[in-house]
Amino acid sequence: MTVRSEIHGQTTSCVTIYLGLALLASIIAQVNGQMVPLTIIDKAQEKLANGTPGGYHFDPGFGDGANNWIIMLMAILAGGSAGALAAILLCDRYRALIPDAKRVKCLSQSGFFIRAKDLPDANRREGGFAHIIDFHNMIDALPKSCTSKMNASLCLFPEYVVGDVQTPLFLLNPIFDTFQLQHLVRPNPPELDGWNTTCINNSLDPSHPPCPDLTRCTPSQMQLVKDYGGALLDAINEIQDIPSRGLFLSSCYAHDFVPATWSAASYRLQDKTISQAFSDWYFDRSPAKMIDNRIDAPLKC
Repeated sequence: MTVRSEIHGQTTSCVTIYLGLALLASIIAQVNGQMVPLTIIDKAQEKLANGTPGGYHFDPGFGDGANNWIIMLMAILAGGSAGALAAILLCDRYRALIPDAKRVKCLSQSGFFIRAKDLPDANRREGGFAHIIDFHNMIDALPKSCTSKMNASLCLFPEYVVGDVQTPLFLLNPIFDTFQLQHLVRPNPPELDGWNTTCINNSLDPSHPPCPDLTRCTPSQMQLVKDYGGALLDAINEIQDIPSRGLFLSSCYAHDFVPATWSAASYRLQDKTISQAFSDWYFDRSPAKMIDNRIDAPLKC
């Protein structure tokens, strides 16, 4: 539930209370672009899924707005990494559970895992996702819009699902996802030699700056990194676009990059930070179609 104060269309006060599944702490926890501190409810009887107490962001507002409040119910299904993939798969179901809610939207952060069928190790990626589906007996839980058109083993890849999601969905993703590059992409020999130890993941080497650092990749290994970024962009560009879908694709070499960049003024696309882009999209102030096409130079974010 979010409590907001609105005077002449201007939001002056905001409270976000964590009640449900995977509400992203700082999504709406801003007033005039400033982060509002989180207050933890230590004595709360209800706990979050991980057992920790809930909390809220509160700003008293200013002027007349401090004493004039409108209470609105707000629902967001959000997740990061594997949780972001779940948010994509369950987005429309979540919307169906609360049909009377005025605004229901979903956020996927670093959950766009790609098949990349033309890159090395595609069979292992496909087999790994198929194993997850079989192990968890997920076929009936996968979107029928996908399983009716192709082998169900592919319907855990967002590129085959996002196009049919009707609920407004915001995709926040790095173009160079370190998790996918480290765990789901593996070059063919001889480029495999040193891929994980000296190229994409050299943080264990005390004589070298910590990851991310791609300066020790061979030219062919670096080309694979760039090809992966291009494949992710191609997968997203091939999805049928709908006006309600938001995009913020950074050229960061990262996975869970939101804590460092959510409101950082140093990283902007179309002159907006991530928080500004998402907030404008969430409140229907403006669309968000922001893609950093600088795939020749992955950024440290």
